Amino acid sequence: MWIHIVDSTKGTETDSPYNKIVEVVRAKGHDIAGRRSASTDASKDWPSFYAQTKKDLKKADLVVVEASDLDYTQGFFTSQALKSKKPTLVLFKGDLNDTPLASINDPLLTICTYSDHDTLEDGLSAFLQKNMITTKDLRFNFFIDRQIYSYLRQTSYETGRNKSEIIRQAIEEEIDKREA
Repeated sequence: MWIHIVDSTKGTETDSPYNKIVEVVRAKGHDIAGRRSASTDASKDWPSFYAQTKKDLKKADLVVVEASDLDYTQGFFTSQALKSKKPTLVLFKGDLNDTPLASINDPLLTICTYSDHDTLEDGLSAFLQKNMITTKDLRFNFFIDRQIYSYLRQTSYETGRNKSEIIRQAIEEEIDKREA
């Protein structure tokens, strides 16, 4: 899965939470979709920042926000991730009760406080496990009308592919059109 990381690291601290997050994400076999941080976003061109944010979120399956040193970047990215229906983990070292993030009630938002790298790893690992999407095909049922069924049956007969492959191809083509 692709994980996008937003952190509050100001500078390049060697013992930063960001480094631990990257270590855990890679150890679990996931990829980093992108990174936003307070240090890299200090002086930004807002239109391109917003466009890049949307692009990063399209690619990501999950978003991890380290918000111990909370600023606009973490709050903005959290709201955009939730708006994009991405499961989002907010990691916070200390007491989160005095921050605006504590008041957000969204089923896609997980807030985890940590005290050290071990508790950070535990919270992040639990979030990744909870939101794991296996790479094998997922199955679900849905209802179609007679016209669609007739089309699928005829196309299946003509192409030699099963009906689910035809539906999957149509959906993938629609996704590609929307992302282009």
